[in-house]
Amino acid sequence: MGLGDRMVSNGFQIPAGWTGRLGGLLMASGNAATERHIADLVPEVRSKDVLVLGPGPGIGVHALLARGASVVAVDPSPVMLAATLRRCRGLCEQGATLTLRTGTATSHGVGHGTVDVAVSVNNVMIWPDRVAGLTSIRQVLRPGGELLVSAHEKWLKPGLPDDCREAGFAVEQEWRWEPPGRGASTAVQLRARVASA
Repeated sequence: MGLGDRMVSNGFQIPAGWTGRLGGLLMASGNAATERHIADLVPEVRSKDVLVLGPGPGIGVHALLARGASVVAVDPSPVMLAATLRRCRGLCEQGATLTLRTGTATSHGVGHGTVDVAVSVNNVMIWPDRVAGLTSIRQVLRPGGELLVSAHEKWLKPGLPDDCREAGFAVEQEWRWEPPGRGASTAVQLRARVASA
């Protein structure tokens, strides 16, 4: 693996070391509007249990906690989990409920049927097996549970709605969103629910 590949892997895929911290700063800047936008799409968030996959530096987690959600944040990177904790420490000291777990979409340690909403912002593009990840997420959602996904359009492989359906979701909506700010990347966003049995 060359230096460029290591920087991408350590900076964004599984952030580690100084490149991970730099990647976290770039994510906090470039993804902030999208993170807050997706958090705002969670309906009646107060008292809901929300799973955040790949919280990065924790901007979306902070927004959800501030609105009264209980959050489980799962990331393969200890650097990003530490950044999330730093960002959310004040809310946690005021009584917000945050659980941090090292893991992935397919290996997260979250119990079946324990979550109301699952959120993924700008990481579904790097999941090694998207259907397996979505299936695992569907299993942790309660009946009627909701999935909200946002991904950089330029890096997203086609077929996300079909993959969601294969994983047992009913896709309700898919749309494009233009984040504000210079250099922001067009996002593909999707809302789905656990399909009725």
